[in-house]
Amino acid sequence: MDEKTFRRRTLSVIIIGCVAIGSFPFVMDSFRLKECDDAIRATLMAPSTYHRLNYYGDGPDRFRITYEASNSFGVPIAKTGQCNLDERFETWKPDEPYLERSPY
Repeated sequence: MDEKTFRRRTLSVIIIGCVAIGSFPFVMDSFRLKECDDAIRATLMAPSTYHRLNYYGDGPDRFRITYEASNSFGVPIAKTGQCNLDERFETWKPDEPYLERSPY
């Protein structure tokens, strides 16, 4: 193997390694979010309509998840809640709906 080929291969390995290391947190999030998705689906009337819209990490084992799913009438509704992967707490806790008091 000549020096030029060796440099190309070494550079390729370095680039692939950097990409793999950079994507590691996203891969781990996807594995951990599967448990959250399963916990959310268990609470739904139509679990096959579940679609995660977005999420963000709220701590080492906590995620805020916004999802959309159909209710019992078939109307898609978006909801938000907290998924906690620590065994000491319940896994899925949806945000409590609140009603604004009318000034009238």
